[in-house]
Amino acid sequence: MYDNVYLLNSEGVIVWKKEVGDAVNGDFQLLWSGNKEKRSMAFSTSDGIYIIGLDGKMRASFPISVRAGVASNLLVADYDNNQKYRLIFCDSKGILNNYSTEGKQTEGWLKPELRDKDQSGVFFSPLGGNDYLVVSTPGGTVQVFDRKGKPVVNIDEIQSNKEFNPLQGGREAKFWTAFSSDGGLISVNSNGDVNPLSEKSYGEKVLFDVHDNRIFVVSEGKLIVFDEAGKELSSDKISESSVDYFQLITVGGSTYLMFHNSDNMIGIVAEESGYKDLLHKTEASSFAGVADKNNILLITSDGKAIVSETIAAEKD
Repeated sequence: MYDNVYLLNSEGVIVWKKEVGDAVNGDFQLLWSGNKEKRSMAFSTSDGIYIIGLDGKMRASFPISVRAGVASNLLVADYDNNQKYRLIFCDSKGILNNYSTEGKQTEGWLKPELRDKDQSGVFFSPLGGNDYLVVSTPGGTVQVFDRKGKPVVNIDEIQSNKEFNPLQGGREAKFWTAFSSDGGLISVNSNGDVNPLSEKSYGEKVLFDVHDNRIFVVSEGKLIVFDEAGKELSSDKISESSVDYFQLITVGGSTYLMFHNSDNMIGIVAEESGYKDLLHKTEASSFAGVADKNNILLITSDGKAIVSETIAAEKD
């Protein structure tokens, strides 16, 4: 099952199945969303990079065989929002790779060497009008490169933030937001200068994301919300066990946080209730949420079956 890719329609019917012959990573990304003829999915396996059209056909020149093995998620970067995508990933030899959607190595890319050859996370994190690529490892090492692969700065003792970007910024932002290895909320600039945003420690296994100019932090089952300057706005218990993944979504002008915890429970908390009461909960091993008009389309899986259900958003 795990070396197959399926396309399902909105009723859950399998449209097609594609065997790729290797375990598929969970880094699917949609390309050319506005072009029905070109619309495709990009993803990686342990030794290859794939682009498959929504008609089930493999794009020409793909898959890209990675002999050294893929050692990160696949990042699809669209720097200028013009659909000139770059496929960026680390390999097991410690090289940061960059390919075009024609399956060729990007011209002018410097192929930078990484400090760590372990499994890494690769992220696009613009700051102050400049484009940056961030590579992080579970050991707390973060390397920052420009869009040509030129090293910009190395930062140590930063929490890896699991599947999220450890340096959260934005084109208009003056600094990246991050968490230090001892749990402090900090700011980091492109020179690597670090300044504290809080005196409090929020733990050594923090998950955080930035959404609508607010910083959402989950640590030990507690949700803490900050403003963009680092001021704590609220703190509430949302789970009795540790949260290992969450997703933020805006529906009808309100923010919802969906999470999966170590008890294999999916929960949803809403801004309207101050994130204090569970709007919905169910048991599943994985999930994804999509805004569907003024509702939430919740898609869950237990590894054998996929379930789709509509969750009514709370009213003002």
